[in-house]
Amino acid sequence: VHEAIINESLFNKVQDILDSRSKKINRPKINRVKPELPLRGFLYCTNCNNVLTGSGSMGNGGKYFYYHCNHCGQIRVRANEVNDSLLEELKSLKIKPEYTKLFIKIFKDQFSANRKDSAKTKSVNLAKIKKLEERIINLEDKFADDELSASDYQKMKSRYDDQIEKLNSEITEVNIDLQTTNSMLQKALKLLESIDSVYLNAEVEDKQKLIGSIFKGKMYFEGNKVRTTDMNEVIKLIYNNNKASGGAKKRLELKNQLQSGQVAPAGL
Repeated sequence: VHEAIINESLFNKVQDILDSRSKKINRPKINRVKPELPLRGFLYCTNCNNVLTGSGSMGNGGKYFYYHCNHCGQIRVRANEVNDSLLEELKSLKIKPEYTKLFIKIFKDQFSANRKDSAKTKSVNLAKIKKLEERIINLEDKFADDELSASDYQKMKSRYDDQIEKLNSEITEVNIDLQTTNSMLQKALKLLESIDSVYLNAEVEDKQKLIGSIFKGKMYFEGNKVRTTDMNEVIKLIYNNNKASGGAKKRLELKNQLQSGQVAPAGL
């Protein structure tokens, strides 16, 4: 009789661990993002400047949710008041029709200009790829004729393959269809025109993506209003946020902003 590879004691310990892991895996996942607290992680304490957390507590009328500071313990505000304030802020972001038209015009002009550069980049890259492929064929011939060691062949071929992959990647990036991109732009602008209702009807995870896309700085709640230290630059230019005025200067700022490539992030 052969000696057991794993003794009974060790087998039982392993089985206990596996059973324990199985129980953990089968447990339902807990969603830590509460719909009542979409601003948790975005709000900061007006007293100590640390990030606020949020939680719920039972009251006479049921469960109430609060944003509060666990650092200084001085700030505790009703979550529904803060959430309503943010919604009012989103409602105030009225898009200017002239900015919408200007945005589309600048985009199309810039896209056309970029297409010309892209066509040139594609042509240059294809020529480079062809040359690299010829070098690989030359390597294979030298390797077949024992003029190149296996290690040198692999090293050089790997280097050429990496260069080809990079060039192909650049070609893929410039092969953007204008119609498809323009359609995406129209959808984005449609979203921006009704950002308050989109936010109101979104799931909490999507609400947080929208918040992160629009409000780039720390957010505070004071004077019964949500305020932020910074907002997405393009959105500031596109929207009438009661701070920006129209005119040639603002149109030029928007044009420069878009042409610099600093467009609204994908979260929008």
